[in-house]
Amino acid sequence: MIHLLINTLAEKVNDFLSSYYERAEIIVEAGSIEATPAEDQSDKIILSIVNIERETAMGISSPYRKAQGNTFQRTSPPWHLNIYIMVAAIFTPKRYLESIQILSDTISFLQQNPSLNIPGQDIVTLEPITTSIQELSNIWSILGGHYYPSVLCKARMISFDGKEIKDIKQRISSQEIN
Repeated sequence: MIHLLINTLAEKVNDFLSSYYERAEIIVEAGSIEATPAEDQSDKIILSIVNIERETAMGISSPYRKAQGNTFQRTSPPWHLNIYIMVAAIFTPKRYLESIQILSDTISFLQQNPSLNIPGQDIVTLEPITTSIQELSNIWSILGGHYYPSVLCKARMISFDGKEIKDIKQRISSQEIN
């Protein structure tokens, strides 16, 4: 599921920027952000997952679901997760102004397209995350210590639900005492 999210997002942003800038090469790709980017990662927008958290708004689901008639199925409750994605402009220093323009256009695309249809999922929404300088410093330290112009986004809500039935129980509708 997560790989579908990040790949779909990268493809959609890349399609937009490639037509906007009329470039044949890939401008946006999913990958890890390196302190010293590889040559194939330089001069691109890189989408990298920096955190995965539980979505607390969904509460905790019961392991039982109503089936047909008076039966209930026991399954593992689904997990609802949010994915934090760093959208970074990894460009050489001499192309800094161009990187800011491309990042700006990327942010504009994300603002205009706040929801993403992922195959096999409900709609996933995207929103920017406000980070303090301290939080940003911590994130970039973890990513290798070199800062690149970026925006942190939250993709809400990826659901993991295997729907594997573990047990079937019959509902008791009355009590008989002898």
